[in-house]
Amino acid sequence: MKPVERVAALYLAGGLRSFTEDLELHLLHGYVTSTPTLFMMGRAVDVYASDHLLRDPSVSFDHPNGWLMHAYAGDIRLAASCAPYPLEFCAYHRKGSLRIYPFKRFFLKSMN
Repeated sequence: MKPVERVAALYLAGGLRSFTEDLELHLLHGYVTSTPTLFMMGRAVDVYASDHLLRDPSVSFDHPNGWLMHAYAGDIRLAASCAPYPLEFCAYHRKGSLRIYPFKRFFLKSMN
């Protein structure tokens, strides 16, 4: 199964939006990377904003300090190289909680 298909399959369990809706929102307000070995949707955020704002891909931030990976599948070692420009942090939600790492630490961790 291709990475984009793996992410799309996660949406079949239900949620606030469909895969297509989130993809469109990230195309408009964030970044989407899709290759045969990875798929990622994300955007620049203020990692200290409320969780409600972080989970809404239509929300933009005037002074972002981190990259929020909304959905990801594939070779994690490629994640840091997908960032269009450097920011201080890299974040993602896992098991309902927000995980925040210094970008350099995430990059080094993903290389192992």
